[in-house]
Amino acid sequence: MKTPTLAFFLLLHFLTTNPLHAQLHFFPEEIIVNASTLNLRDKPDKSGKVVEKLSRGAALSLVELANGGEYVEVDSIAGYWVKVQYKNKTGYVFSHYLTGAWNLYQESDVFDRPLPQLNWYGVYIRDSFADELRKIEVRLEEEYMDFFGQNVNLLKTNQKEKSKFIVATSAALKPGLVSNLGVYDPGALYMSSELSPGAMIPIQPGQEMSDTIPVDTRYLAATGCAQFEDSDFVKISGYRLYAMEFQPNGPSPKQDITGWVQPEEGLNPAVSLVWFGDLDGDRKPDAIIQDAPFESGARMSLFLSSKARNGQFLHKVCEYFYPYD
Repeated sequence: MKTPTLAFFLLLHFLTTNPLHAQLHFFPEEIIVNASTLNLRDKPDKSGKVVEKLSRGAALSLVELANGGEYVEVDSIAGYWVKVQYKNKTGYVFSHYLTGAWNLYQESDVFDRPLPQLNWYGVYIRDSFADELRKIEVRLEEEYMDFFGQNVNLLKTNQKEKSKFIVATSAALKPGLVSNLGVYDPGALYMSSELSPGAMIPIQPGQEMSDTIPVDTRYLAATGCAQFEDSDFVKISGYRLYAMEFQPNGPSPKQDITGWVQPEEGLNPAVSLVWFGDLDGDRKPDAIIQDAPFESGARMSLFLSSKARNGQFLHKVCEYFYPYD
């Protein structure tokens, strides 16, 4: 995975000031206040009446993005107003002071705001055949970067080894084995991690060799058609991505997750499986899927089995953007 630089923030600005991109942008359903205090207002405006003063760590539920997710500036800070539910009250809060209940990060990410007061975990290679989850401590370390021409705050951990990725969440996770990947990745295991039309990649939660209790294996399967256009450019049409449970003797239940990896108009879908395992401890597979919804960058999305609705196998809880090199 990549580390965002200034281009990352330029990308975010582009995403959040373009109406089409705002429609493609994901906002978490479970939200945490990441400010010492935050006003819950009766309308999406700083002049709105304060109906509740929220403290840091307060848990909110997303109702909708106000004004179609239109970006505005409040006290020279860019963001958008979010309609949320807090206990028995509904109101509006400003996005800059929020964080998701689940967050995906990389070491040395650039931070322009305080670290969320959440539980922090890193996924590390345990050995050649397994990944493990560790409870970690994080800090912001100021370093000068030529690209910025100034000092910036970088995310650092208390571990000697470099993690595969970092998760910050309001949930308490169980450290230990989370995947049977180890030094391998999906591409090394299955020759390719690309979820192009025709691909069907199994994902598992992982388990110790001594564990004889069966675990679920699910599949990510992609369909569609690739053909030449008049310009000799290969165009993929009818792309669909499914999470499914294979049943050899009957119909296999499928969940269509295409909506979470849909690119903007004119772009071919470019989707791949980055990691799979069991982060949430329910003995069912979770996954990190990469796609490229915009020409200027790509994103990693964390899908958890424990957040799946009825008829689903996975549900998206957060995403992580980075620019192309």
